Amino acid sequence: MLKNLLTLKDVMTRLQLSRATIYRLIEQGELHPFKIGHSLRFEEQDLTTLIARMKESTPPSH
Repeated sequence: MLKNLLTLKDVMTRLQLSRATIYRLIEQGELHPFKIGHSLRFEEQDLTTLIARMKESTPPSH
């Protein structure tokens, strides 16, 4: 399980989003980080779930 934990910087890089956007997703309940000490950590599965939800909610382009 520990190998599947991501830092905020990891999430920003993988999703190619800014820190502010990641925090907005957290506030909206789209991402569910937890703290280890003073650092946020994310489970890789949460990113996979987020991407799948976003794919479903994006209308196809024609």
